[in-house]
Amino acid sequence: MLPAGTALASTCGSAGNIQLRKQVAVTAEERAWIASLPALRVGVIRNAAPLTERDAVTGAYRGISIDVFCFIAQELGLRYRLLDSGGDFTPMLRAVQQGELDMLMPLSRQREREPFGLFTLPYFTSHYAVISLKGKPRTLQSLAELPDFRIGVVAQTALARDLAEVVPADSLHALPLDEGKKAFYQALRSGTVDVLVMNKDIFTEDKYRDELFDMEVAQILTQFPRRYGFYFSKTEDHQRLVELFDHYLAHIDASDAILRHEVGEQRLIERYLRQQDRLDLQRLLTAVVALSLLLLLAYFRHYRRLSKQLDASHRQVLEQQQALLEANQQLERLSMTDGLTGLANRRRFDERVALEFALHRRTGRPLSVLMLDLDHFKQVNDQLGHAMGDEYLRRVASELKGYCRRPTDLLARYGGEEIICLLPETAQPEALQIAERMREAVARLRLANPGSPSGQVTLSIGVATQTGQHPTTDSLLAEADARLYQAKRGGRNRVCSS
Repeated sequence: MLPAGTALASTCGSAGNIQLRKQVAVTAEERAWIASLPALRVGVIRNAAPLTERDAVTGAYRGISIDVFCFIAQELGLRYRLLDSGGDFTPMLRAVQQGELDMLMPLSRQREREPFGLFTLPYFTSHYAVISLKGKPRTLQSLAELPDFRIGVVAQTALARDLAEVVPADSLHALPLDEGKKAFYQALRSGTVDVLVMNKDIFTEDKYRDELFDMEVAQILTQFPRRYGFYFSKTEDHQRLVELFDHYLAHIDASDAILRHEVGEQRLIERYLRQQDRLDLQRLLTAVVALSLLLLLAYFRHYRRLSKQLDASHRQVLEQQQALLEANQQLERLSMTDGLTGLANRRRFDERVALEFALHRRTGRPLSVLMLDLDHFKQVNDQLGHAMGDEYLRRVASELKGYCRRPTDLLARYGGEEIICLLPETAQPEALQIAERMREAVARLRLANPGSPSGQVTLSIGVATQTGQHPTTDSLLAEADARLYQAKRGGRNRVCSS
């Protein structure tokens, strides 16, 4: 029997957030077999953002797990029904392990779960964090200090069992996860526990959704990674389905889904501010209506005149709001763009490289940077004039744009005659090919440079690729800069890499 209270969930999420790095082959026999299967009964754990989250109004699900599952299901033509957990995933977990439910998501891979079900490859990795009240920081130098605190943890979870091995029973509080987690967070506010230990990404979503601004992440526990996959009941059909799912998971690019649902602190802040703006507008409108009623009662004779004045004022406010919105949008565009070349500016590059570096550290995919410099360009300004130098920069920038065609590529003016190119998911051999084509393209422009030995503008390029050796973005950029100066010392008009 399925858990009591289980209900059909709404439609699936946005599979468009998922891409394939490599096409997956599915045979006609496999598709025929999938078509013969009954609809898959899929249990969904609610309120596990950014993996799964159910809209309280529409009942629709969204999240990284939803996007990945929907994509694979659509690719395979797999029929399914989404079933809501009702706030407690434990009955659904037992139902999968007893064969009464086909699949559960999201679920972290734990040793004690593996004998009773089938895990797919992981599609997301997260960590636990120590949560404390602001003004009362709780920093752990090591896990050995955990017994010094009263710790709150979600009951009946793998983490609760792991912590029970190192924390005395009277210091470990296993708290039930009630609807909305009010009692869970109240335990910290009331002083029942000193800290909470929970999934960092879930806390981030809760913080801005439920206004938990008196709490903060004190420390991330990298010792307890959580790798999430899809969990199937143990049958021969499901073993075959897991193998098909793994084919897709091995080649899936979920970076758009992660950006949409997890790289979300800024998104959550913006959503919170929009909600506050709407509340402020509602309060303003309420005050205006109340004032209008008072005015109508006191000055009934002037109703028509006041009504016209209010209408005019309302139109003026709307016009001013629209003008301000357009001005802010224009300022935002200008703040991210170099005025001379039309390329991205250094501010936009710094933001993007930090984001792509973080994605690299999560996924392990290569990340390349090209540092470009126009050789002897000072001689152009000195002998041909700054106006001609500016025109050269515009022409070079226009030419180089053609070699950054992917939406994730970014070409930016880094300063003076220096240009920098960010190439996510690009290994060193491919980055070298792109750099060489850029160098040849600038040479083909045949822009005159009387101060250059060759008599024309040429390009030197340094290439650096992050495959795990650089601890920071500064280290990666320093490597690209060093390779650029290697190209300069080697005679210019060349590409150098480590």
